[in-house]
Formats: sequence, C-alpha cells, structure tokens
Amino acid sequence: MSNQTTRRETLKVLAVAGAAATQGVAQHHAEAAAADPGAYKPAFFTAAEYSCVAAIAARIIPSHDSPGVKEAGVAAYIDETVQHNPKLHDLYREGLASLIASGFADLSPADQDAALAQLGEGGGAFWKSIRNLTIDGYYTSKIGLAELGYTGKSFLSEFKGCTHPEHQV
Repeated sequence: MSNQTTRRETLKVLAVAGAAATQGVAQHHAEAAAADPGAYKPAFFTAAEYSCVAAIAARIIPSHDSPGVKEAGVAAYIDETVQHNPKLHDLYREGLASLIASGFADLSPADQDAALAQLGEGGGAFWKSIRNLTIDGYYTSKIGLAELGYTGKSFLSEFKGCTHPEHQV
C-alpha cells in the first residue's frame, strides 16, 4: 500500500504544473464519462481495446482511499484524445494488440502490474503515451483536481514580489 501511496504522491507532483492549464477540455471529457460510465461509447477504440485501456489506466492510478481513474472517466479521455490525434492511431493499435492477445484486461491486478512493469522497462512510445495521458486525464478531471487541492481561480489582493535583497531595486 505504501508503494502505491508513493506512486500517487509522485504523480500528484508531476501533474500540478499542467493541471490548471488543461482543465477545461479534459474535465469536460472526464465528467461526461464519469456521469454514466456504462453510457460511454468509444470514439476510436474497439470494445476490447477500450477495456484494455481502462484496465491499464486503472493500474497506473488505482482506486484505493480516494477515487481513481475509473471514477474520473480517464479511459474516455484517452479514447477521445487518441481519436483526435491521427499520429497516435497506429501507436495505440499496435501497442494494445499484444496486451489484448494476452488477455490483459482479465488478468489479476498483480499480473497486470507485472505486465506493465515489463512494458515500462522497454520504455517504448506506447507506454510513455498511455502513462502520460492517464496522468493528464486524471489530474485534469474534477476528481484529480480535488485531490491536488485545486480550488479554482483565485487572486492575490497584493503581490509583494521577490523579497530577496539582491533582487530589490
């Protein structure tokens, strides 16, 4: 459990910088899918591919003490992102093919983790892309932003600037 907490904390740190910048588009996709997960129909992936993508994302950021990617609708976010980026089409079709052939979506969580560890060791473009889209999709969703403690737009009534003596005019 502490390993997953560490992983989640690490992902939170990585996501903070980009979360607010891409909130609007990603949150729209994730909220639509999270509202009724059974109603989402994949735009790009086949049913088997979509199931595999959902299983991969769920192992990258699992649901434990807080909601994970499933509740945030990240698989739908990944589907729509890939649909709108033709450069990713072949990468995902090829990357998912061997995982689907091995029955990845139906493996135990431990076996899924082992398969993803092996995929990560290869460090290929598919692994990097799906990992990044999972993190982006989660931490730009309403659920992910709440986990980051993002409360929305705020302002400072006063900005004093840098207080280092060498930077004072």
